[in-house]
Amino acid sequence: MKNAASSEIWKSRVEEFLKTNKTQASWCKENNYAPKTFSYWFRRFKDQLLPIEKTKVNFIPIKVQNEIPPTPVPSIVIKIAAATIEVRSGFDAKLLQEVVKSLEAIC
Repeated sequence: MKNAASSEIWKSRVEEFLKTNKTQASWCKENNYAPKTFSYWFRRFKDQLLPIEKTKVNFIPIKVQNEIPPTPVPSIVIKIAAATIEVRSGFDAKLLQEVVKSLEAIC
């Protein structure tokens, strides 16, 4: 019966400690308890007394959208001597003609 009473006393002491923002060492010194004894009882009761919220992990849902890969743009490659020109849809035909004429003149 002595152990049960002692256990209840220490449980209430641990509860009292948890209400403070002090370290175990400073609380024990202030209340004249042996730190090793308090540490034993603290380990014994902490799982029962500490709020679950402190150890609970919260996940935040995120929404992932399927990304549509870009459609490849059709292109052609023109090689004139050492020059390479890649032409894609929507190109400026007049500009291409001028570039080809310039390259033919130099090469």
